[in-house]
Amino acid sequence: EEKRKGEDPDNSKSLVAITITYKSTPVGMAFAVDNNHLYLSRHQPMHRGTAILMMVSAIVQFRGTADGLEGVHGPLDEVNVFKNCWVLCSGAIAFPGSYMKSMCLDQLRTDPEEEESPRGETGKLIVATKEHAAIVQHLFFSFMEEILHTNAHSNQKKAKSYAKHYMDQRSVFLWVNADSKSKPKVYSMVCIRAEGEDFVRLDYLFTPSEYRRRGYGFKCAKELCTLLMTGELEWKRCFNGVKRIVVLVDEVSLTACKIFTKVGFVESNALVSSMKFGQKLRINT
Repeated sequence: EEKRKGEDPDNSKSLVAITITYKSTPVGMAFAVDNNHLYLSRHQPMHRGTAILMMVSAIVQFRGTADGLEGVHGPLDEVNVFKNCWVLCSGAIAFPGSYMKSMCLDQLRTDPEEEESPRGETGKLIVATKEHAAIVQHLFFSFMEEILHTNAHSNQKKAKSYAKHYMDQRSVFLWVNADSKSKPKVYSMVCIRAEGEDFVRLDYLFTPSEYRRRGYGFKCAKELCTLLMTGELEWKRCFNGVKRIVVLVDEVSLTACKIFTKVGFVESNALVSSMKFGQKLRINT
């Protein structure tokens, strides 16, 4: 259990990991940053069922209860097996969440035919600062309403928390108008959500409705990817430089899929899924 203060938008939470091994070889892993959501890694197919069943047993023992788990996220096959085990164990009702495409960028696209023709005003990429706090909070709120379809009341608090967290990390990038003499306009936003030794993960690509269909989302994502992959923007904790950029895109978000494909991202074989758990099944006798 490792405390990770200041690295979670909601609160400082415990990172708990469970690893299942067979003859000293890891065959499956899961981790959680809170009591309500679990994230699964890809398991070895040969040991998937047994490993996940052992994992469910360990989670119940660790938590002391089979109640309260709200969702599980991870590769499709692993999520489905976990769902079956958890429903049998807890009696909870399970229903599918979203399906996400995993996309990777290993090299920038140089094909001129794939370049987006300029349709909107000339812009530039900047790092969001405190003076952008209000607009960044509004963009997060709009993203949650339009893309995630989450509760509007909880979105206000989450949007403020997310904006502060990612701006403190200097992880929010904005595509703004290039003319410094005119009134500042924020056309699009993208964030670096996570990083590893040689990769980063992007998220929260969003363009307000009044600026859409002008190529701003593409320009915002393309410029950030270019700066990262060429080394012009050195990213913290990527000790070997950024060699790969990854995104998870909802399958139904055709615009986001199109933008990242134009930048040069390609789909990986991993289909990431989520499963939500509701109240327990009630059996009347």
